[in-house]
Amino acid sequence: LRKARELLERAVVLDPGFAEAHGRLAVVAAVLYNRQDHTAERLAQSEHAIARALELDPQLPSAHFAKAHNEYWAHKRFEVALTDLDRALAREPNYAEALTMRGWLYRRLGRWDEMLVAFARAVELNPRHPDFLDGAGQAAAWLRRYAEAARYYDRAVAAAPENPDYAAGRAIH
Repeated sequence: LRKARELLERAVVLDPGFAEAHGRLAVVAAVLYNRQDHTAERLAQSEHAIARALELDPQLPSAHFAKAHNEYWAHKRFEVALTDLDRALAREPNYAEALTMRGWLYRRLGRWDEMLVAFARAVELNPRHPDFLDGAGQAAAWLRRYAEAARYYDRAVAAAPENPDYAAGRAIH
């Protein structure tokens, strides 16, 4: 993520009008903020890149995805985040990362069946992505569909055997 951020920062310097580079920089900064760099600087970088990307292309899926990420993780405004995801998915219906985030938002909003549908669609689009499989496994387990959850977890473990989190999920559910 840090290398991607560096390359995208360079891209927007080289071409300030490259909307997708701003959008992807916004996503990377938002994910970094969520996962490891909970600083005001990282959040501001993401929000600045979102604003620039949307200025260049108001419908840019990556910018709306990044905005949803920030609304979810930094501000805990789940309904607002869902609206931004809807905008991203309206333009790019097969945006698997956005579908996964939609699943997590549905969980927060208590929309359990829709949660599993979102995760299952992300897995359908990217059947070997361990995080998508793990999310689908969690969703199925929360719905007490344990056999289905086990199948998702088994696939996550097979896709990333070095990651103990997937095996732990399988063991718990």
